[in-house]
Amino acid sequence: MANTRKKAAAPAAASTAGPKAPVKAAAGQEEQAPVKRTRKTAPKVALYVQYQGRQISQAEAVEAVKAAWTGAPIKTLDLYVKPEDGAVYYVVNGGEGGKLPF
Repeated sequence: MANTRKKAAAPAAASTAGPKAPVKAAAGQEEQAPVKRTRKTAPKVALYVQYQGRQISQAEAVEAVKAAWTGAPIKTLDLYVKPEDGAVYYVVNGGEGGKLPF
């Protein structure tokens, strides 16, 4: 009959050892340089609305809203340009809003 007793595993010596040394490449193999990762950045956007000889840019609309706004500090700003009404509608912080001339 075969021996069914299992031998006790030796305690892991690696768990008490310090940090592992880097593994060297085997003979004949070259080490690969670490992969450089770059973060993609969003492009700068400039928005202009032109209608019947009038024009407004996104920056101009934002500045006009900031100048007209007297409520809580602006955290989010949604702009809606409706050229046929000659107006820029805005919503600040998802709640209150208003209307400015185009």
